[in-house]
Amino acid sequence: MKILFVRPHLFDARAADALEPLAFAVLSALTPPDVERRLCDERLAPIPLEAEADLVAITIETYTARRAYEIADRFRARRIPVVAGHTASASPTTTASACASASSGRKVAW
Repeated sequence: MKILFVRPHLFDARAADALEPLAFAVLSALTPPDVERRLCDERLAPIPLEAEADLVAITIETYTARRAYEIADRFRARRIPVVAGHTASASPTTTASACASASSGRKVAW
């Protein structure tokens, strides 16, 4: 199984000082070791929208929500399930319309 972790960016410009999102570090640690994981941070490089993946896990922050939903739509069009977190707690209905699954609240259901 291949999981693509996606962190959208608000701008086209790249950032030289971006840190790995904590959510991805936690989810990666909770993922079985035989699962292939790839982190794609749009702050550092474009998202590979044609990447092979069995699942896309996307972090959605309020200010990147529109871009996150665009990315989710691209993967869903290829029939790749997308799961989302973070903003899903604040806007579960909107997130649910763009993703196969969304986390809500403080529990980690990975």
